[in-house]
Amino acid sequence: MTGRRINRKSLNRKEKNRGGPPKGNLNASKSCVAALRRVMKGLQLPARLQRIVQLADMEANDLAADKGGLKFMTAGERAMLSNWKLARQCTLIILHELVERGAIQEKDGVWDLQPGLARLGPFLGQERAALQALGLQRKERNITTLSQILSEESES
Repeated sequence: MTGRRINRKSLNRKEKNRGGPPKGNLNASKSCVAALRRVMKGLQLPARLQRIVQLADMEANDLAADKGGLKFMTAGERAMLSNWKLARQCTLIILHELVERGAIQEKDGVWDLQPGLARLGPFLGQERAALQALGLQRKERNITTLSQILSEESES
């Protein structure tokens, strides 16, 4: 046998792979995908994103108050509120990423929208559908125009 020597130690144990890309979970450093997966699984978000959970909870409490409180809501309404809250957390995570990275990126001298922006649409649609199912759709308001205000002031 000429040329190569066999290292008997390497036959008995696995050697560490020294080549290739860095090991470990790099998703969190690249995009919001890891955070979205955690939310969808019901797991806790990292400390830097805990504010998102707090905002979604506050907004969900406000929506429940619009319906008279959680104890006056039906099980279906509570489930839809939970769906809305999940979609809202995902929306806020994506918006957080867009604020950090910018909504527009440059690739090969061409400006393009951030890929995370494409993820935003479905979650906004889910939020809207949940709000409609809760009966919290947009309602017309009777808005006083400037001419009405001026005419009321001139009458008095």
